[in-house]
Amino acid sequence: MKLSYQKFWLLLWCWTSRVPVKRTQALAVFSEEAVRRWCDLFRTQIPENPLILEHIVQLDEAYGTRWSLLMGKQKGTRKVAFEMLSGHSVQRHHACTLP
Repeated sequence: MKLSYQKFWLLLWCWTSRVPVKRTQALAVFSEEAVRRWCDLFRTQIPENPLILEHIVQLDEAYGTRWSLLMGKQKGTRKVAFEMLSGHSVQRHHACTLP
């Protein structure tokens, strides 16, 4: 990789934070073509089908100011699923609908 780790992490942070391309250009000092190429590369790494968890699953939740995050991991594998929820309460039916 001909890119410094600092620039790589900056690009990745901008992409995950949904920073517009023009602003990312200014922050990372890259051309528009380079920023778009990196964003396309990041996008190709996202799996098309969400993983479906089966059998024994470990669950955990995290809370923010206006949201909740429900995370699940299939025991004994690396399969992970998550769902962002609005509000502060995570209930049993939310866990049942986790992909």
